[in-house]
Amino acid sequence: MSLHISKDGDNAKGPALMLEMVKQSGFVNGRGTFKHPEGSKGVKTVVKLNEAESADIIYSLEKNKSFSAFHKFGDTSKQVKIVPSGVDRKIQSKDGAVVESVRRVSLGVTDGGVAFYLFLEAGESQLLIESLRFYLNHLFQSRNNA
Repeated sequence: MSLHISKDGDNAKGPALMLEMVKQSGFVNGRGTFKHPEGSKGVKTVVKLNEAESADIIYSLEKNKSFSAFHKFGDTSKQVKIVPSGVDRKIQSKDGAVVESVRRVSLGVTDGGVAFYLFLEAGESQLLIESLRFYLNHLFQSRNNA
C-alpha cells in the first residue's frame, strides 16, 4: 500500500490523495517480501480519496470502527473498506505474561472483481492516520494560498 499526494486537475479542489494497492498472494519467508499471485504480476488499483473520506478513515482507525466508501466512474466501481479484524495481537513480557492486546484492522479495496487486502498493525494504523492528517493540512493550506 502507498499513499501519494498529486495535483488535482481542478485547481479549485487542490491536491488529491491517491491510495495505491498491489495484489499479493503471500509472504516470502526469510526475504521479508510479498509474492504476487501466479499470472498477476503488477495487478494494482488506485483510489482517489477526498477530504471527507480521509477524515472518516482517521475516525475509523482512532475509534476502531468500520469505514466504507463506494466510487463509481463510468463502468468501473471501487469499494474501500476498513474493518476491525476481531483478532488481537498479544504483546507479552519475557515471562510470558500478556502486557497488552493490540487491535488490528483490515484495509480492503475491491476494484471490479479483484480484491486487495492488507492487515494493519497498531503502528501502521498510526502512520496512516498521521499521513492522512498531513494530507488534510496540505490540502487546506493549498486552498488558503489559492
